[in-house]
Amino acid sequence: MILQKRPRVYQRRAYRLSRQNGDTQRRPVPFEETREQKLRVRIKELALSHVRWGRRLAYWLLRVDG
Repeated sequence: MILQKRPRVYQRRAYRLSRQNGDTQRRPVPFEETREQKLRVRIKELALSHVRWGRRLAYWLLRVDG
């Protein structure tokens, strides 16, 4: 953005002056397959397949699986 290259022009002010939304100028964070995300997917699978299980049983099963 050209306005932001000038000194003392803040990002929000530049967006307001150009009437643009700040989200249009930012790139989304790339999706990384982390251990926590894999764990969330596994928890959702367990919750859907075993609806009546509580959190303790699901936790125990995840601990057994590693």
